[in-house]
Amino acid sequence: MTRRIVWISVAVVAFLVLVGSWLVTKFEQVPVETWTPPGKEAQRNPNLALERFMAAMGRPLARADNAAFLDKLPPGGTLILDNHRRAHMSPARVKRLMAWVEGGGHLIVAPELPGVEDPVLAFFQVDCSCKADPPREKRPAKDMRPPVPKTIDVAIPNTPRPLKIDFPGSSMNPGNVPPDWQAGAPGFPDQILHFRHGAGHVTMVPGFSRLFDNRNIGRYDHAEFLWALVEAYQPDRARPVTLVSRLSIPSLWEWLADSAWTALISGTVLIALWLWRVVPRFGPVRPEPEPARREIGEHLRAVGRYVWRQGGLEHWLEAARESFRKRLALRHPAILALPPAEQAAALAEMTRRPATLIAAALHGPAASPHAFTQALRTLYKLERTL
Repeated sequence: MTRRIVWISVAVVAFLVLVGSWLVTKFEQVPVETWTPPGKEAQRNPNLALERFMAAMGRPLARADNAAFLDKLPPGGTLILDNHRRAHMSPARVKRLMAWVEGGGHLIVAPELPGVEDPVLAFFQVDCSCKADPPREKRPAKDMRPPVPKTIDVAIPNTPRPLKIDFPGSSMNPGNVPPDWQAGAPGFPDQILHFRHGAGHVTMVPGFSRLFDNRNIGRYDHAEFLWALVEAYQPDRARPVTLVSRLSIPSLWEWLADSAWTALISGTVLIALWLWRVVPRFGPVRPEPEPARREIGEHLRAVGRYVWRQGGLEHWLEAARESFRKRLALRHPAILALPPAEQAAALAEMTRRPATLIAAALHGPAASPHAFTQALRTLYKLERTL
């Protein structure tokens, strides 16, 4: 019985060894990529993968979200300037930025969104139409138009091979300033432009946020493309690489101090002068001047108010009627000669006003201030119509 158990155990062990040997020879362990949700740090920072990539390559990426950083850039180095910056790019700041590039800096800039003015691109006379269609002069027939490509090849000078990146989708048309090199899809406008400015360089890369965020930096040659740009134009690893993105919107006072300081100073001076004029001054009381002689207009108004208070409405109404009759005699003497009822009817037909109002204005009594005022208004309108 014991010998039988021994042989069964040997047979089981031998079977397990054979099965294990077969599994080892037929299967091998390979890495498998799987998608995991981004962590909290990746959700807060869309360029976390870019920062870790640059750190692993020996060129740590610094971040700046304050536009004042652009006013005190260190000499040389690479500056990556993302879009959504128009509110911060005053003419003086653009001038300082271009002076930094001219001194040997390398600027990688993302054009602004469609319809937003971009002073950096305007400095090189570049028009970003942000359309994926071919230019009008190179556009084929509608049924033969080439499809929009998914990728483009970018040949950076002194690199061993062209690098493949996603089709940015934005077209840039250079003006009178010729680029040092450009890249794009065949049959479409340029997608990447590179300019030499003094001792420095400017590379225009549309859609930077989309190409190099946490999701897309690993696609195609995106990471290698950015690394090749940095190494080609700033090979000194002691020089910094800085990403300026997600700039905060300036407050009203910051914007005024940066872009409208002349208007701010002028307004302050005007307010100070106005306060100097209206604020009461302390000192001895000046004597009141002697009353000046009244004008004739004041005497006439006083006479009018006195006659009004004494019940002289009929007097003033008769004076207004006499003035109207003189004007009617000059313009329509035949109507003036008619009886009162026919005269009111004729004026009503000519001026398209109620005959009752005209009759009351010409011949009615001034029984109340309201009737007096209405009669004067009617006479005034009739006189303007004649």
